[in-house]
Amino acid sequence: MASTITPIDNSHVDVKNKNLKVKIRYINNAGGIQVDKKLQWELDDDSKKLAKFRYREILTDPKGSPNAGDATNFIRPQLGAKSGDKITFTITDITDENNKLLVMKVNYIFENIVMSGLENPLGAQAYSTYGDTVDIGKENYYLELQTTVTDNNITPKKNVKINFNAPEPIQFFSGTTKDTLLENRGGKGVFVETDNDGLATVYLGSLNPGEFNIVAKYSAIDVNDRIDSTDVYFIDDEPYGELPPLELDLKHNVLDLDDYPGKYYEVKLPTSLSNNSWPFDVKNVSCTIIVNDNVVKNKKLYNLMLTDISLAKDTLDKEGENSIYYLLTDKDGNSWSCEAQRFTVIGNILSGPDDNIPRPLEPLIGTVLLVNIAAIRKGLKLKIPNYKNKMIGDKIHITVYVNGYENRTNTPKNNIFELSVIDILDSNLHDEIEVSVSQEGLSGYSVSADDAYGTFQAEYAVVQDGKPNVKIYSQILSLRINTYGWNISLE
Repeated sequence: MASTITPIDNSHVDVKNKNLKVKIRYINNAGGIQVDKKLQWELDDDSKKLAKFRYREILTDPKGSPNAGDATNFIRPQLGAKSGDKITFTITDITDENNKLLVMKVNYIFENIVMSGLENPLGAQAYSTYGDTVDIGKENYYLELQTTVTDNNITPKKNVKINFNAPEPIQFFSGTTKDTLLENRGGKGVFVETDNDGLATVYLGSLNPGEFNIVAKYSAIDVNDRIDSTDVYFIDDEPYGELPPLELDLKHNVLDLDDYPGKYYEVKLPTSLSNNSWPFDVKNVSCTIIVNDNVVKNKKLYNLMLTDISLAKDTLDKEGENSIYYLLTDKDGNSWSCEAQRFTVIGNILSGPDDNIPRPLEPLIGTVLLVNIAAIRKGLKLKIPNYKNKMIGDKIHITVYVNGYENRTNTPKNNIFELSVIDILDSNLHDEIEVSVSQEGLSGYSVSADDAYGTFQAEYAVVQDGKPNVKIYSQILSLRINTYGWNISLE
């Protein structure tokens, strides 16, 4: 018989697909389409333990129908089926019980298709261009997105197509030349093939500023869709928008941080945004607040209008000029902004760990209870514990926060710094790792005029191999500090 089947014989099919569609076109050796034929679908004995057909018998579509001679069935993997298992089945024409005809024998191999999450090697933020075409060659005006497709054995799937899609202002460019604009036909996105390593790369720029959701999708006849998405931001380096500015407590264009206890200062969105005169619905637009060209807050506009907005002080520049504005974006990619407010700051920017992030890892191990002159001589010793899921290729980033006082007064003395990045190798995979915080970075922190101690705080963050933009944080090691003295030896 000259029949055809999709997926074809010996295809690798997705073990996660609970309704794998199998379609046969029944044609005889002379090329004649066989209509109204009863086909029997039967798995061999071993395969019956791994899969099940929805229908045991099906008639091919009749003459005159758009799919004349076709028959469609569905395979459902059973609970014990796994990647690498092979199933075999036969399709038999049993229209004439006395003259059964073998139509074909088919083999499929189960595999587990895996698509990694979208990675942003250049970060998730860039400038917008505001032209008819993005200038992809201009530094900081484009982003890079990558996803990797493998099977369950981490074998790369090469030359498979990934569909990237986004709202209309986003333009996609070839991952090989970076300057070839890819056509987004009918808003259905663009297709990029994976390379020999299973990696699909695309570059993107935007004609408008705004927050945009980028979706990557892998689908084929023999697999379920694999979908991942990420938000990216294109910001305006010189915003001049028509919206009213944020409400910020400035006195002669100066923000006094000492008016706000703790690590945050507050701003408000103007209440006039709720007027119906604006061309957007406050419940259906996102609001992105940008300080010094960095996204510091992003939520639905309606939620942010209900309360004061707390922003971290450590995103401000204490020495130079600061800028702040907000940007609204709807689901279609339309955006609106206010003009940037420019100001300087006075007062104290507290240096401390972020209280609002998950911290699943155990803290650094301290060797003293009080950080004093004796403890820091030749460096304060700490240990990185054998944290959960430690792997070769991990990179450990340690950050130290010191908050004390100057010369036994109530004048704050603060510092924040990082230690050298530590690589996890085979040689230190199973050991606690000792690190040293330099004496120079910890010297000269006194108690206050009221004898209140300052604080030494330290955290580490793990960056796993292949996930450069994801940090897993430890709990915080917190100790008292008093390293003030007249004759501190640096030997």
